[in-house]
Order: sequence, then C-alpha cells, then structure tokens
Amino acid sequence: MSKARTLSLILTKLTRLQQSTKHDAVKQLRAEINQMIAIEGITLPDEYDCFLTAYDVYRSHTIEHAIPYFIHCQILCNSNKNKVLHLYCDVHLGTIYSLIGQYHQALKHFLAAQQSNTVEDENLKLLLNLNVGDTYLSLGDFERVKRYCLKAVDLAKSNNEQSCLTLALDNIALAEGHLGYLDGAFHYIEQSIAIAQALDCSRSMGFAYAYKARLLTLKGEYDIATPFYRKADLSFLQTYEYMGRSDNLYHYALLLKASGKLDLSLERCHQAQLLIHKEQNYQLRIQLYRLEAEIHHQHGDLVLEKEAIAKQAELANQELKRATSNETEYIESILKLGEQKREHDSLQMLHGNLKIITQIGQNIATVNNLNDCLLDVFNQINKIIPIHVFGIALYNEDNQVLNYNHFIEDSELITPFTISCENISSLGAYCIHHQKTLLLNTSSEKEVSTYINLNHLDRQMYFGDGERNQSAIVTPINLNNKTIGALFLEHKTAYLYQSYHCDLAEQLASFIAVSLENQRQTQILRKQQHELEIINNKLDCLSRQDPLTQLLNRYELEKVVPKLLHNAQHSQQPITCLMIDIDFYKGYNDYYGHHEGDKVLAQLSAIFKQEFTFSDDYVFRFGGDEFLVILYGQPLEICHPKVQKVQHAVEQLSIPHHASKCASIITLSIGGYCWYPNTADEMDINGLIQYADEALYHAKTQSRNTFVAYESHMLVAPTIREHQ
Repeated sequence: MSKARTLSLILTKLTRLQQSTKHDAVKQLRAEINQMIAIEGITLPDEYDCFLTAYDVYRSHTIEHAIPYFIHCQILCNSNKNKVLHLYCDVHLGTIYSLIGQYHQALKHFLAAQQSNTVEDENLKLLLNLNVGDTYLSLGDFERVKRYCLKAVDLAKSNNEQSCLTLALDNIALAEGHLGYLDGAFHYIEQSIAIAQALDCSRSMGFAYAYKARLLTLKGEYDIATPFYRKADLSFLQTYEYMGRSDNLYHYALLLKASGKLDLSLERCHQAQLLIHKEQNYQLRIQLYRLEAEIHHQHGDLVLEKEAIAKQAELANQELKRATSNETEYIESILKLGEQKREHDSLQMLHGNLKIITQIGQNIATVNNLNDCLLDVFNQINKIIPIHVFGIALYNEDNQVLNYNHFIEDSELITPFTISCENISSLGAYCIHHQKTLLLNTSSEKEVSTYINLNHLDRQMYFGDGERNQSAIVTPINLNNKTIGALFLEHKTAYLYQSYHCDLAEQLASFIAVSLENQRQTQILRKQQHELEIINNKLDCLSRQDPLTQLLNRYELEKVVPKLLHNAQHSQQPITCLMIDIDFYKGYNDYYGHHEGDKVLAQLSAIFKQEFTFSDDYVFRFGGDEFLVILYGQPLEICHPKVQKVQHAVEQLSIPHHASKCASIITLSIGGYCWYPNTADEMDINGLIQYADEALYHAKTQSRNTFVAYESHMLVAPTIREHQ
C-alpha cells in the first residue's frame, strides 16, 4: 500500500472517531495506526498525532482542557495544508464550547467549519448539522433545532451512521415536545430507542431514555417518566458520557422535587454536581445550585439554603470574570460569601421566621426598583419585628455618601436624601465605618452621642418637632466582607428591641445582600445575553455574505431565489437574471497576482452595490469571477440602463489588463434572461441560472465586453446588445 493511501485511511479513521462509543476507542485507534505506519515505514504527521492527543483529552472528565490541543492541531494543519482535519477541529471545538455553555464561541467555530468547507465530506456535514442543532437545543431555539437535525437525520440515514441518527432523532423529539407537538415528539423518540437498542449502544440508549423521560415529564406523567430517568442513568454509567448523565440527573432531580421527594432530589442534584464540579458549564451548574437552594428552602434549612445561594453568586461572578477575559483562562472568584456564625438561639429565632424572610429576599431580588416592593416588605417585616420605619440605604464608596432612597415610614415612602459619611455625622455613617450593628433604646441625645459627635449631628433629622422614633436598629449590609449599605428598623416605642431582634436584623441584612447581588448579577447576565444576541446576529450576517466582496453568497442565493420565483409566479411579476463574468480574469490573476485579482473583485463589487440599489435588487457572488444579479419585477427595459451604468463605471476605473484578448482594461461580459411567468410556465433556480448562463455564453463567444439578453417568450437565439 502506498504512503498516500495509508495516510488517507488513517485520516478517515481519525475523522470517524466521534462515532465510536467505546471507552478505549482512542487507545485502540492509536495502536492500530502505529501498526499501519510501522508496516509502511512512514512517520505519522504531527497534526495526526496532535488530533489523537486532543481527542484523548476530550474523552476525559475535563473536556475544556482539550481546547488548546485542538487549537494547536489547527496550527499544525495550517502548516501542513491539511484542510480536512482543520475542519474537524472546528467541529470538535464548537462541540466542546457548546457542552460547557459558551454558545457564542461554539457557533463561531461551527460557522468557520461551514464557511471553510470545500471538501465533499458527508460525515462532516452530518456532524456539523447534528452539533449545531444540539447547540440550539441548549439555547432553546427549537425551530432551528428541527431544521438542522432533520438535515442530520437524512445524512445519517444515507451514511448509515446509526449512533448519530439516534442523537438527531432525540433532539428533534425534545424540540417537538417543547413546541407543544407531543405526539410527533414521542414518534421520533420511539424510533431513536428502537435504533439504540438494535445497536446495543449504551450511550445512545442513555440519551434516548433521558429524552423520553423529559418528554413524559412535560406531559405530566411523572410515574411513567421515573423508570426512564433510571434507565438513562444506568446506561450512561457504562460509558464515558458524564455530561449527558449529569444533565439527566438534573432533570430527574427536578421531577423528584416536583413529586415532593426532596431528599432523593437533593441526592441526584449532588451526584450531578460532583460529575461536573471541575467543568466551566455555567448554565447547568447554576441550575443545580438554584435547585439545591430551592430544596433546602422547602426543608426549612436556612444555612444550607444560604450556602447554595452563595454558590450561585460566586459562580455568576466567575462567569462574569471569564466572559471579560481570555476564554481559556480560569480565574478565582472575587465574590466569596462566607457562612455567618450565629448563636443557637438567634438561629432558632431566624428559623421560626424563615418563610417571611425568604419571601422578603425574593421580593427584593425580583424587582428592578426596590421601591416597587418596599411597602410589601414593610408589611412582612411587621409580622416578626414591630416597626414604624423600614429602610435600605446604599453606600457609594467613591463619594462616601449613603443614599437614603428606599425608606418607608407608616406605609408612606420618604422623600430620598443623602448623608455624607466623611465626618460620621449619622448613625448610618457610624454603622458603615465601623461595620457594627447599633441598638438604640430611646434615641435620646445622650444615647446618640455615644456614636456621633453632636456638633455634626442633624438635630432636625433625629429629634424633629413632633413624635419621633425611639427604638432603632441599624445594621450594615455586607457582601464578601465589604459594606454595601445599611438596614434601618425603627419604632416609636422605647426599649422595644432586644438582642434577638438585632440577630434577626443581621440575618435579614445578609439575605438582602445576597438578593441585591443576585439582582445585580441578573442584570449583568441579561446584558451578556443581549451582547450574545448581537454577536449571533453578526454571525448570521457573516454566514450570508461573501467575506471578500461583502456580496450575498451562494448559500443565501439558494434561500432567496426560490422565494422570489414563487412570489413572481403568484403575482405574475417578471424576474431578470444577470450573469456577469470578468473577461479573461484567470489571465489577469496569472499576470498581476491573486492579491491584485482580489482587489479587482472588491472594486467591481462596490460598483454592483452602487448601481443595483432597488429593494428588489439582489447581487450574489456566484463563483470565483462570476456574479449573479436577480432583479425582481423588472423587465429588460428597466435592467438594460443599469447594465450600461455598470459597464460605464467599470470603464471609468480603467484597470489595466494586459492579458485580456478583447481590451486593454478590465471589462465585463454579461448575459441576461428575463422570465415572464404564466399559468403554464414554471421556473426553478437552476433553470433561471441556466438561461442567463446561455446568454453569457453567447456574449463570450461572439465578442466579449458586451451584454446579451433575451426573454422567456423568445424562441430564437438572443441578439447581442452592444455596449455603448
């Protein structure tokens, strides 16, 4: 066997590695490859060896560690001009980023593979459509899931790739279920299960059982869903597929929680957390922490609930840091909410009022403006601590002021005001500076003077002219050992508050701190989601445009033109198709070089965009030096002046072309065909292009540097419309 043949066989085995579900698939393939190259006496190319190493890491429990290996493999592929393996690296990088929840990065790599795919490889198309569909499933875009996975189904069937077929059917089934088409969903999932069982593939059965369980859960059939979650878990245990297993455990835990089986739900939740505790999969980890907090809340265990909420805040902060730094750099969290130490009796008091305090935290966390929920919070606090005033003052460290924007007294909002903290002229300023809870029994001048220099005191604020509050608690709101504000509880009765009231206020302040941080993180994540949508829109735009000319590409041509033909037939409007070719462009490239050739393409494209400006003008880059223009609703009489302007503009450029056989400058040959629909006349995209191409052929064979056009009712060869 020749060296080239051996390397081709090895490349095929590498690109089919993803289909293998064996634990030691990489080890077996490496041994097989070593035997092949030993027999032939050849050296394995560096990119082949690097791809094997990357895939070995990819099959481990820290899949993001494979990212630099696949990137390095692409660098080697560029050096050795290995386009095929480079494309497969993009597909695998996209898959990894999707699995760890970094969807914008995943779609960038999938798009790169799609745009660069000049190889007719059905397996690559299958993997690309399947994994893009899987990514959109995670993003909740179920219509796109169906579109890509239906293509994957057709490709899997034609390639007889049964394991990929089951995954594509799984995704379609779940998408159908979320779109409300449960009958169709179960049709697809039963097909998947039958194929997986016939394959006797544990990984395929794991996904199929897991997705059927989720569909049954959507349908509300919890008892029937439970054994399928268990079957999925047992199947995943026999494979390397820990990500699929952790996701299945999460959804199983949701079902158990909904069924009131809190201990079992928590157990499954912890199992899933252990499986992915080193991963960067933010989406699944935050869902697991949220579920854990909800379970502890239903159990009434405040401490553990707080720990779970703190983990959410820490993880959200990690994601924020990661999103603003290098994608492969793992950073330490700047937010660590430590567990508050409390006396036993204070914890008991807090536990007795957990439901109310939890509701207060939820109210604060779910509003954009604290004042929107302040009256409700005021009424809830009064159920456990008597108050006439309740307020949250937020501290601005840069300006050293407390913003008293969220205060309510006797069910009425107090007009916002600010107090400087520089001279400790208020109880709030003292609380901020010393991070100490204050308990006042009478709020008398003598008692206040313990904390504040009376020369700086605002007497009108504290003592006023009428009835004043006497009992008061002021406690700092701390987050990660940093004071972000102060909580105020006041009542008109003296000696009302006791030490356990202070403990309750401190616990409430701690809960409020977490709620405020969650609210801030939610706003940050919403902003990130908006930025991600912008990125996706840009990627979508890039997927429709040719990068060199900024014209629409062939992919967009196949989407747009059939719709225009359908509309033209329906509304009886003509469509003119122009095929534009640069005369002797190959000779130009050979004479001047490809860089200059690219500049010509860009210059001409700018002219096309300048002259074909109607809303129904569509300009596509059709091939290397060929362009296609579709003019909807425009007969040749309207199109001909546009063509003349284009040719005149090209003449004005006067780009020298010494290799041309028809002129001394760059010129264009243009073929045009106008189709007039009628009830007995149908047209498709291929026919339209073929007729325009025939006109172009006449232009090129007769004289070049000219425009030849004819209409659908003409039965004779087109006549030449000479360029003026």
